[in-house]
Amino acid sequence: MILLLVRHGIAEDIDDSEGSADAFRQLTPKGRRKARDIGRFLAGHRMEPTLAISSVRTRAIQTAEIILEELSSGQPLRMLDSIDMDAEWKDFRRDVTELVAGGADAVVLAVGHLPSMGEFFSVALGIGAPFDGFRKGAVAAIEWTGADMAGHGELLFYMTPRYA
Repeated sequence: MILLLVRHGIAEDIDDSEGSADAFRQLTPKGRRKARDIGRFLAGHRMEPTLAISSVRTRAIQTAEIILEELSSGQPLRMLDSIDMDAEWKDFRRDVTELVAGGADAVVLAVGHLPSMGEFFSVALGIGAPFDGFRKGAVAAIEWTGADMAGHGELLFYMTPRYA
């Protein structure tokens, strides 16, 4: 199985002291452009997802939709709480393995946020500390031989939109 971890693209700033508007932040034009770049990069490497998931936050949904559009993918996008900002690997892994249902050749596109993307990256690769350098719009491809994401995966690539 290949897991494509993507941090959402660049989103608009919102001055909201209570934080209620954070979930609805939209991608900026630059964020949309960079998401397209990552989608084209994935298409060029034939990374066609068999499952596409995103957090429920607008900027992650928009990033995922743009990438799927660039991939000409007919996959429906599913929103999961287990990929949100405060998500934990054990919950994410459980949800993904249930949705993949034994498909060892599955390719899972998962779009989310820091700090969870950094934690998922680190746990998946067996790195001690969470990776806090996961750039906006970046993608990491991690491969396992089975569909249960047990043990540590192998990093196939980590790509930022700048170099895609």
